[in-house]
Amino acid sequence: MRGKDQVLNTLSQALQDAPGDEADLVYVGGRSGTTRFAHSGIHQNTVETSDAIFARVCLGKRIGVVSATSFTREDLATALASAAELARVTPETPHWPGLAGPATYGPANAHDAATAACGPTQRAATLFRVFETGARAGVEIDGAFTTTETEVAVANTRGVRAWHPLTTASIQIIPTLPDSSGYASASSTRLADLAADALAEKAIEKCLRGKNPVEVKPGKWTIVLEPQAVADLFTWLGFTAFTANALREGHSFLCGRMGERSMGEQVTVYDDGLDPAGIPLPFDFEGVPKKRVTLMEKGVGRAVCHDRLTAGRDGVESTAHATPPGRGSEGAAPLNLFVAGGDSSIGEMIASTEKGLLITRWHYLNGLIQPREAVFTGMTRDGTFLIENGELGRGIKNMRFTESIVGAFSRIQAVSRERKLAGATWSPFGSYVTPALKIEGFTFSDATDH
Repeated sequence: MRGKDQVLNTLSQALQDAPGDEADLVYVGGRSGTTRFAHSGIHQNTVETSDAIFARVCLGKRIGVVSATSFTREDLATALASAAELARVTPETPHWPGLAGPATYGPANAHDAATAACGPTQRAATLFRVFETGARAGVEIDGAFTTTETEVAVANTRGVRAWHPLTTASIQIIPTLPDSSGYASASSTRLADLAADALAEKAIEKCLRGKNPVEVKPGKWTIVLEPQAVADLFTWLGFTAFTANALREGHSFLCGRMGERSMGEQVTVYDDGLDPAGIPLPFDFEGVPKKRVTLMEKGVGRAVCHDRLTAGRDGVESTAHATPPGRGSEGAAPLNLFVAGGDSSIGEMIASTEKGLLITRWHYLNGLIQPREAVFTGMTRDGTFLIENGELGRGIKNMRFTESIVGAFSRIQAVSRERKLAGATWSPFGSYVTPALKIEGFTFSDATDH
């Protein structure tokens, strides 16, 4: 890691002679290591060290953005010059309010020295214990184990100087048998939080329970979604529902429903970059301070995510959800999404269910079927079980669902107290903290061989 002084000094020096009326530089650098394994053996270790820089120059209302991978003052100056050239031939953005000014950022401790120091030898030692547990149970283990150290910085010609270091550790454990599989995962800013041995036991128990799965009929089922399955849904909902662009373009289920109840009272969703239960990030990629933003309160839509561009267009304040410049049409997005917990538990949900299904996670999700009603399709994977007379039963063959999540979340019967952190697969900064949910009348359309 380069460190705060080196990063901010280099960015500041490059901005001293920046062309245009305003300019900013965003830096994302770091190192990640991943150990992949299959059939209870490590088959790949990768290490990636990267520097990504985004240079933005504003000529009045004309904006140019370029990216670079070299972190020298000379190359940053070249990137700024290129951004200025691009701005000169770019149409004006009438609602552009200009760059953010300097601010004070809240505490967001997300760096752990042990995680930063973790290498392939340490990851392998953890995995060998997992493999031994699998061997005793007669299963093979697949999955991946990743540790990262990242630093993010934003500097601009208006005086913004923001820097944040963070680490992440994540592991996915998938035990397999010829006709069944299990799954358990964990993510955290701290390596010590992963508890890989306990995860392995949990995943193996699912795999063994799922042997000789039975086929059940499609139709409407009462389901208990584990936190990972809930996080899978919000990975899509974050972009299809809770962004300013989705609302303005008519894609969000909140269109025409803002301020009205569109889901059950148990559904409260918020974004908070300062909450240590997630992966904290105290500022967005424009240097705007993070704060808690309630997106849905007791089933009522309250807000969507804005950056400075969409805020200027819609006449509101930025909610500090800018993603790196030049990302394209996605624009502002929730990176630290939380779903409020309830007063139940998975055990209590199962005990209160006469006939239903327990879902570990989803596979091949697609949230673009009918975004206005949040109609999703996807398949169950790695642990789907019958619930009969309040008891968890045998595994079932995987099934495909097609369902409106708006409708499903209007039929929530219980929400767990416990919530779990899931890292985003699409970004090292994204995180989802979600509870388990019990939902009635969830529609499965057909069985699948996958």
